[in-house]
Order: sequence, then structure tokens, then C-alpha cells
Amino acid sequence: MAMRINGETKLTGIIGYPLKHTLSPRMHNEAFKALNLNYLYLPLEVAEDSLPQAISGLKAFNFRGINVTIPYKEKVFPFLDEVATEAKTIGAVNTIVHDRGRLIGYNTDAPGFLLSLKENGVEVTGKKVLLLGAGGAARAVAYALLTAGAELVIANRTIDKAKELAKDFRGVGKISEILELGEKPLSLEPYHMVVNTLPLGMHPYENQMPAVDFTGVTSDFVAYDLIYNPAETKFLKASKEKGARTINGLSMLLWQGVLAFEKWTGVSPPVEVMKKAIGLSC
Repeated sequence: MAMRINGETKLTGIIGYPLKHTLSPRMHNEAFKALNLNYLYLPLEVAEDSLPQAISGLKAFNFRGINVTIPYKEKVFPFLDEVATEAKTIGAVNTIVHDRGRLIGYNTDAPGFLLSLKENGVEVTGKKVLLLGAGGAARAVAYALLTAGAELVIANRTIDKAKELAKDFRGVGKISEILELGEKPLSLEPYHMVVNTLPLGMHPYENQMPAVDFTGVTSDFVAYDLIYNPAETKFLKASKEKGARTINGLSMLLWQGVLAFEKWTGVSPPVEVMKKAIGLSC
């Protein structure tokens, strides 16, 4: 079915920088076509000094909503009329809905991450998880893991930022330790799962990976990397070679997108169509 574009087409999209490798337009546009919805999803690459005008322009051009990605998930707050409670707690917005002249910020990354764990049969309640990173994506993952009952250890190159995250989430769940992520490899043996939220492994850092020690890792161990391009990062490849189970970021991309789609359209999207669009095996 060909996509129609006319004066009644509702606009959605994604704001970030850079956006050359994003799969979101393909995923959402295929879903719109499958349901015969008169919507269009556009990649909107925006330089940081133009962010205020870009967000304001969503009202001017009557966008129904957008996704927000790196590096703006924490920077869009001042330009929104309202932020949902969960997104406030997380400190990051990845989905904006334009509702009758008001821009409302949400976070679908956190519930999307939990849905990705459920889809992959990963149970984290009562489990000890190592989180690598402390940025916007890490905050959503931390919130998701803590609300699911996991015990969290946070490791970051800038330890003050990790401490800030732990302070912000001290009432959400158990954060048992803060570690500095440097050149000395961190042992993965004490953990059930490790989640990488750092850009190490994606362009232009394809040949890099976090400094971790796989000694003691078994087939029950889960290595999760939020990066989905490339589909197998150096970190995931090394994890697989050591016998760990691996998950890349396509599953989280899918489920946060499913939730955003529902907020913009009010209907449930065709999940299998979205999976196929991004190359996620069904």
C-alpha cells in the first residue's frame, strides 16, 4: 500500500544529532502504512544551538509528536509545557506528544526496556545487574531495573555523574555500589547481567568496548548492549565468545517505539511489521 501525503497528513519524527543511522523512520512509516494511517515519520537532524527553535517549531508545523534521541533527551525539558512524572524522575524525555497546543514529554525508554527483557525471557527481580554509563539512556535503564526489583551497580568514566544518578534514584530501588569505569577491567563474575549504555561500539567507536573481565561468566549471564548499529558490537561479540547470552538494542528500539506510536495515534501498532522493518527476527 502506497503512503499518501496530503493536507491531512499528521507529522511525527525524531530529533537528534547525528541521525544518519536511525531506523525509526522505517519502523514507524511501515507501521503507519500497514494500518492505513495518514501519518508520516521524519528524521529531523538538529544542531544543538537550534534545539529551542526546533522544539518550538513542532507547534508551528502542527506535529503530532516526536521521538528525542542523543544528545537531547536531557536538554529538551526547558522547552516543554509539561513533563510526565516518570520522565521527571528519570530525568530524560524520549517521546513528545503535541496535545492541543501543549508539548508533553514522556519516557518510553524505561518501559520499553522492560518489555524487551520480557520478550527475551530475562528476569531481573532480585538479580544483581551492572550498568555501564550514567547518561540519559542509562537513567531510563536504571529506573526500569530498579522498579523491576533488581540490585544495581553503576559504573561510569565520570564517577561524579554516576553518584548523581544514584542520588536521584535512591528512593526508587537498591543501588549497592558506584564504580569507576577506567582502563582496569571490571569483573562481571558477581552479576547476572551487564547493560552497556555507552557509545563504545557504535560509529565512530566500532573498535572499542567497555573494559570488563569475562572470567567466571556462564551461559546464564546476559550481556545487553543498547547499541543496535552495528547489530553485534565488539562488546557483544566478546560476550558471546565467552558463552554469555547477548541482546542488542533493536529490541528496546522496537518496544519504546511501540509505546510512542500508541501515544501519538491512540491505537496499537502492528508489532510484527515493525520488527520486520528493523530486521529484528520474529
